[in-house]
Amino acid sequence: MTTEEMIDIMRAHTKGLKIEYRVKAGGEWLPAPEPSWSWVDTEYRIQPAIDPRYSPYGDADEMLSDISGRIERDPVLGGIFLRVVDSQKGYTGMITGHCSDGVSVDGMTYKFDVAFRRFVYMDGTPFGKRG
Repeated sequence: MTTEEMIDIMRAHTKGLKIEYRVKAGGEWLPAPEPSWSWVDTEYRIQPAIDPRYSPYGDADEMLSDISGRIERDPVLGGIFLRVVDSQKGYTGMITGHCSDGVSVDGMTYKFDVAFRRFVYMDGTPFGKRG
C-alpha cells in the first residue's frame, strides 16, 4: 500500500467513514472504531458500502432463480460454475453448493446474511436479491 493510500484511509476516518482492519497475514476484516494505524502488521480499509437496493437472499429458491443469468460454462471441462469475489480475502471463489439457508463457496458454507456481507458477483453487484 502506498503512503497516499494510507493517507486517504486516515482522511476518510477523520470525515466519519467507518474503517476496518485485519492482520497482514490474512484474516477477516473487523471494525476499527479507533484505529491504531499500525501499518507494519495491520491492513486498513474504508468499510465497503452496502447497496441499500439489495438484501440477503431469504432461501435457496430465491438465490437459484436470481443466479440463472450469471452461470458460466467452462469451455474446457463443459461444467457450469458461478464465481464470486470474497471482499474480505480479495480472491475469486466458486459457488460449490447450497442448502436451504446458505451457500457454499469453495467448500465453506455461509448463511445467506453472512454471504451477502462477504461476497459480490464478478460484475460487482452484491450477493443478494434486488428490491
